[in-house]
Amino acid sequence: MKLKHMFALSFPALLLFGAAACTNSPNPVEEKAPAASEVVSDTPHVARAFGSVLQRDLETRILEITHSPVPEADWPIMQMEFYVSNEIELADYRAGDAVEFIFNFAAEQTPVIIAMRRTSAQELIGALWPEAFPEDDTETE
Repeated sequence: MKLKHMFALSFPALLLFGAAACTNSPNPVEEKAPAASEVVSDTPHVARAFGSVLQRDLETRILEITHSPVPEADWPIMQMEFYVSNEIELADYRAGDAVEFIFNFAAEQTPVIIAMRRTSAQELIGALWPEAFPEDDTETE
């Protein structure tokens, strides 16, 4: 194919492409930025807590837990539901179990437990009420 034929064939394609590029598309300067309350961060928010399992739903993979304060989320001691990731064997946990867990939380979403272990009652009580087991500040010699 000769050069002038290639130009003749490609010119209409370029014209169509240019016409499409010049259509009324929204001006990025005119678009409003979302309000701060509308922005959801893609960054994971991870925190650790201690708690006591109240209920377990194996079908929906939800645990209801009364948990210790969570400073990272500005949460007080409270009772709430958490989704449990598929990596955790949910059948191993029952109502009444004292647990330590790490969870991912974000605004407007139910938090997801990503790691969990059973813990002792003393660790749980210490996390819920730190003054129950004051640390011994005296050093032994």
